[in-house]
Amino acid sequence: PSSNSEFKIFEGSALAQGMDVLLYREGKKLSSWLSYSLSKFENRFPNIDENSAFPAQNDRRHQLKLINMAKLGDWQISGTYVFATGRPYSDISQLSGRDREELSLNERVKRLPDYHRVDLGIERIFKFDKMEFSINLSVFNLLDNQNVKYVQFISTVPGNSGGGGGSAPKNEVLGTEVKMLGRTPNLTLGLRF
Repeated sequence: PSSNSEFKIFEGSALAQGMDVLLYREGKKLSSWLSYSLSKFENRFPNIDENSAFPAQNDRRHQLKLINMAKLGDWQISGTYVFATGRPYSDISQLSGRDREELSLNERVKRLPDYHRVDLGIERIFKFDKMEFSINLSVFNLLDNQNVKYVQFISTVPGNSGGGGGSAPKNEVLGTEVKMLGRTPNLTLGLRF
């Protein structure tokens, strides 16, 4: 780091608003859950963009979860669908050749793609005297959706800046998306006594 760099700490405020709705139905053979969350998390700092509100890192406006479980004798089948709007992040790729203070919040704050996931599972239960043995096969992210966990940026790359053979840092912004688990099968054996 250069000797004239400054580290600043700002004080600000946060606001969290939201509501959750849960519908649940349990039957002899079929049980279902439906949950929905509507939320808004914002931060404000007097020293950043004239105290304008911007989404906090954990802001996910909409989240929906649907779960169904069916019992068919000694078999149990389950299915889950999860949806969530993408989280916000600071897109520092916008800084290429610009000063940070020139960027408005709308230019800098972007959202990850929406999150979608379907899970499916089937379980068979065997009973012997006072013991219960189970085999469960499940698939996480059955449709192999490429959900993004976060975006990572590197703003300065060490090396030759292209002129005169020196080794000064080259000012570039490089980014990559880090993905979450793809389709993942799972086999579980259980014993209860």
